[in-house]
Amino acid sequence: MKINNIKQNVRFGEALTTRERKKGDKLKAKAMKILDLHDIILITPEASLPSNTNKNIGMGQINSKDSYDFFKFMKSYTGMNIVKVLPQGNYKYKKDGYYGAYGTSALNLGIQLINLEELTTDEYGSILSNNTFNKVIEKNKTTQKDSGLANFENIVLDNSPFNEALKESYENFKKSDNTNVRNLKKEFENYKKDYQDILEPMGIFKVLTKKYNSDNFELWDNIDKNLYNKDLISEDTKNKRITEIKSKYEDDLNFLYFKEFLAEKNLAKARKNLNKDGLKLMGDCLVGFSKDEQWAHPKAFANANICSPNWGIKALDFTTICDNNSESNKLIRKKVALFAKRYDAIRLDVGWGYTSPILYCKTEEQKKSLEKDYNYDDNINGYRLKNPLNDKLLNIIEQEVKTVKGDKFDKNDLIYEVEAGGAEFSVYDWSKHCVIPAFQNRKIVQSTCYMDEKYTSIDAIENQMHVPRDNYVLMVGNHDHLALNALAQGIDNDSIFRLNGDNVEQKKNAQYPVLSKELKLDEETLKKDKNEFIKAKFAHIFLAKNVKLFFMDVFGRLEQFDSQRRNSSKNYRYTIPANYEEAFHTAIQNGNGLNIYSTLAKSMKAKGLDKKNQSLYNQLNKLGEKLYKKGVKTEAEANKIAKGELKKAIGIILMIISPFLAIGSGLLLYLNKKNNKETNNNKIIEKNNENEIDADEV
Repeated sequence: MKINNIKQNVRFGEALTTRERKKGDKLKAKAMKILDLHDIILITPEASLPSNTNKNIGMGQINSKDSYDFFKFMKSYTGMNIVKVLPQGNYKYKKDGYYGAYGTSALNLGIQLINLEELTTDEYGSILSNNTFNKVIEKNKTTQKDSGLANFENIVLDNSPFNEALKESYENFKKSDNTNVRNLKKEFENYKKDYQDILEPMGIFKVLTKKYNSDNFELWDNIDKNLYNKDLISEDTKNKRITEIKSKYEDDLNFLYFKEFLAEKNLAKARKNLNKDGLKLMGDCLVGFSKDEQWAHPKAFANANICSPNWGIKALDFTTICDNNSESNKLIRKKVALFAKRYDAIRLDVGWGYTSPILYCKTEEQKKSLEKDYNYDDNINGYRLKNPLNDKLLNIIEQEVKTVKGDKFDKNDLIYEVEAGGAEFSVYDWSKHCVIPAFQNRKIVQSTCYMDEKYTSIDAIENQMHVPRDNYVLMVGNHDHLALNALAQGIDNDSIFRLNGDNVEQKKNAQYPVLSKELKLDEETLKKDKNEFIKAKFAHIFLAKNVKLFFMDVFGRLEQFDSQRRNSSKNYRYTIPANYEEAFHTAIQNGNGLNIYSTLAKSMKAKGLDKKNQSLYNQLNKLGEKLYKKGVKTEAEANKIAKGELKKAIGIILMIISPFLAIGSGLLLYLNKKNNKETNNNKIIEKNNENEIDADEV
C-alpha cells in the first residue's frame, strides 16, 4: 500500500497557509541572522495605506485596524521592522491638485492623522455621530475620481466633509460632561500649555489668512505681516495685537488646537501599537518649513531658497545656524526635537543640505544679500557657504535628539538622505575613496537606481569607498525614483534618466554586470528576462545590512509616485488596495513583486552561505517557488483548500485501510471480552478468598 502517492496529489494552493507562513517567519529570521541583516525599512505614506471598503474616507490612516493588519502582513512577507512615513504635517491646498508631502508643516501635524471613527466611540465620549461619520464616507464615494488614488480634497480642505465632522466633534466636546470627555479636556489643556510655542503662531496665522483671504502675508497690514519680527514690531505692540486676536478668535483658535491635539494623540497611539508588534516608526524630517512657520520665525531664514529656485522652499540662515542664540539654530532644534519626541527613528530629508547647503535666488536683491557669506557657483547657478558647515550642524541635530531620547538614544536611528546631482554634492571623496568627513560614522541612504560598478554596488560601497556595513542603508528607490518595474521594462516615467543625459537601457546595461557578479547570476538571463532583473535587484539590496523598500516596488507597481518634473495631480496619491493580500500575491505570481523567501535564498547563495545552511536554503527556495506559482492569492483561501484536501486525503486513507480496521476491531472485541471474563473470574476468586461470595455469583 503506497500512501505516499496520495500526498503527491494534494494541492494546498500558491498563497501560503497560516502554518506555512509561520514556518516561513522562522526560516526568514534564521536567514536574516545568517545574512547579518539588521534594519528592513518599509516606506509607506499614511495616505497610501489600505482602507476598509465600507469605511473609506478617501485616505489611509496610520492609526487604524486596517493599517495594523497590513503592517503585520508586510512584516511576514518582507521581514520589515521599521515603518517609515512621509512628512505628516498640514497639507496646503493647491489649485493644480498637487498635494506634496514635502510641502507640509515641519512643526505641526495634519488632520489626516485623525481616526474619525474613533470619535464615535465611548473612548472619546461619542463626540461624533455615526450619521456624520457615514456622510464623510458617502461623500468620498461620490467625489473620488479614481479608487486607486487618495482623495485629499475630502479630508484636508477647510470646507471638506472631514473638517465639518471635526467641527461637530469639537462642539460636542465643549458641552459634553461625559467622564471620558472630562478627562480629555484636562489632557487638552495640558497639551495647549506644552505646545503653546508652536500652536499659537500656527493658529494666529490661519485666522489672519481668513481675515485677509490670502496666505501671502506680504499683503497683510504692516503689524500683522511683521508680528513676529523683533526688528520691526516692539514686544508691547506684538503682545497687544496677539491678545486682541486671541480674544476675537478664541473659539476658532481652540478648534485648530483641538485638531492638532487629536492628530498628536492618534500618532502616539499608532506608534505605541506598532511598537507592540515589534515595529519602530520612522518620521521623515523635511528640509523646509511651511508659510506660517516662515512668518513666525522671520529672523531664522535667509533671503533665498534651498534645493531649487522654483520649489519655494525657504532656506534657513546657515551663516548663524550653529550659534545657539540665533533664531535659525532655535528653529532647527525645535523641529528636530519634535521629530525625536514623535518618532522612534528619523530620516533627514536632503541630509547633505545640513553640511553643504546650496541657496538659489531669483532677484538681484536676493543675490546681493548673499554676497558677503556665500560664493556663487556657475556649475549650479547657486550659492555655497564661504565657511563650510562640515559636521557642526549634524552634531547639533544629534545632540538635540539625544536630549529628547535620553538613554534610548541610538545614533543608528538617524539616517541621512545624501543623493544629489553630481555638480551639487557627493557624499564620497572620490580622490581618497572614502565618505567625506561629515558623514563618516553616520548612516547614509543609497539607492541602486543609478548603480554601476563604481557606484552603489556592494563592492563600490564597502570595498572601494570603505563604508562600514553599519553605516549605510541600501534601497532600489524611494518615492521620487523610477519604479523598479518601470526600470525593468525600460519606461522612463519621469524623464529621470533622459534629463540626466542617460536613458533607461544605458543604465540597465551598466547594472547587468554588477548584478551578475555580486549575485552569481547569468548575465544574459538578466538581460532577456525583465522579471529576473527585478528579482536580482531585490536580492542585491539584501546583501547589505540595512535595507529600505518602497511599497510601490514591493507591489510591483509601474506608476511614478512623485513626478518631480511635472508635479502632477496624481503625485503622492497612489494607494494600496483594500484587497492588498491578493494584489501582493498577484504581483509575485506575475514576477514583479517582492518574494522574500526567494530573495533571501538568492542573497545567501551570493554570499556562499547556501552550502553551509543547505536545509534552510532549500526550504526558503521551496516556499519561494510556491509563491511564484499562479493560483490562490489569500491565506484564508489556502487554509480552506488545505483543510479540504486534508479531509479528502484522510478519507482516501480510511477507505484503503477500513477492511483492516474491521478485522482489527473484531479482534479487539474478542480480546476485550476474553479480558473481561478473566477479570471477572479473578474478582470471584478474590471474593472467595475473603469468604464474601454469594451463591448466585458462584
